Amino acid sequence: MSDELSPGLPSVPERWILANQCEIMGKLFPDDADRLDQVAKALRLGFVPLFAFELDRFSPELLTQYDADEIAETLAMFRDLQASRANLADDAGNISAFDLWFPGWNEPGFRRWTEYLLEERNDFPELEYAPGLDAARIKGMTRDVYKSMRPLWSTLIAQEFDPQRLTEAQIISVYEPLKLATLS
Repeated sequence: MSDELSPGLPSVPERWILANQCEIMGKLFPDDADRLDQVAKALRLGFVPLFAFELDRFSPELLTQYDADEIAETLAMFRDLQASRANLADDAGNISAFDLWFPGWNEPGFRRWTEYLLEERNDFPELEYAPGLDAARIKGMTRDVYKSMRPLWSTLIAQEFDPQRLTEAQIISVYEPLKLATLS
């Protein structure tokens, strides 16, 4: 057994504070009380395997309000593109509904926040999303690709086009940067 602290693990005072917080949360959330009591005990006793999985739930990245706004705007853009495509005739053959599924992010912090928005808060419930399925197919950072798409979408909206009633040509013009960045 080692006396030195492993990187990334809480110190004894930090474990003490976390254990106390787990007990308080157990009182506030009775449905989770048993699990929180187990985590508190593991923290006090220093049983790393029993509490390390709880620590893994914490993201090392902090998202700024700018990042959160960027994510929300990107999700809104994909929602509008999907709704616009759904409003086209079924035989509009240059772009399929699947092409406009949101591919996700290849940036971990952005991916976690998106999953939180879509799965926990149920924001954008109509958005077709394949978490992590397609993000790996995109060359480079998804953030850069979406940044190149959003001004095209914003320009259309600024011209007072209904964002969910775009024409096929308008959808394709916004989608083009993603198409070019997708590995074949």
